[in-house]
Amino acid sequence: MAERSQGDDPLPNVDERVMEARDMVHDTAETADAGRPAGAFVVPVDDDRIAMDDATTTYEVMEPVPILEGKPAFELIDGYLEQKMRPTRRHQALEERWVAALTAWAGNAGEAHAEWRHQFTPPGFRFGSLVPDIAYDTRAALHEMGPSAAEAPPRAPHIAVEILSKGESEDSVMWKVHAYLAGGTRVVFVVDPPKRTAIAYDRRHVAIGQLNATRFGPSDVVSHPLMPRFAFPVDAMFEGLYLGD
Repeated sequence: MAERSQGDDPLPNVDERVMEARDMVHDTAETADAGRPAGAFVVPVDDDRIAMDDATTTYEVMEPVPILEGKPAFELIDGYLEQKMRPTRRHQALEERWVAALTAWAGNAGEAHAEWRHQFTPPGFRFGSLVPDIAYDTRAALHEMGPSAAEAPPRAPHIAVEILSKGESEDSVMWKVHAYLAGGTRVVFVVDPPKRTAIAYDRRHVAIGQLNATRFGPSDVVSHPLMPRFAFPVDAMFEGLYLGD
């Protein structure tokens, strides 16, 4: 994944409200980096299964960074404020289908929601305020953090789904994938509608900084060892949707 240049303007073509928050966001992110041990990255995870009643693991979390409200939502990605792409009909349909698939799989053991903000500091990363297209958390984790905190959980989701939009930055998407997994997310799915694919990323049995990637295409059924009994046919995922660029 290509690194951003420190000389790049992190907030191009945004309004004055974003510019007013710029210095505060960067100062806070740099403060967090200064207090983090060099090389800290490894996060213990359950390599064999995703426990449906698993309690959350807590990580160092900075004081909340005020993220500007907007539609689409703003995210703090690698110290940069970025606004999400405006969702299309296809994008919203895929979000609804993924929520339905995860809800049917989890039953009463957890919750899946679209555009659910999670804020956390993964080891080795800057503080992130991320809004996955779909986030899933276990009921036990939600109970542990309480109703107020659960509105914007101070932790990585158990499962995250990112649906690619036209023009979306590949660097931003992959930063989020790595940050989710370093922060404790068990599986991240990246859905590419024009290619009719879904890629599942995880960190089972790999060296630090490496990821497993499993690609699912037409006629395949999306599944994962850390999600027993989960099955989502790719053809059903994209059925009836416009899949051009």
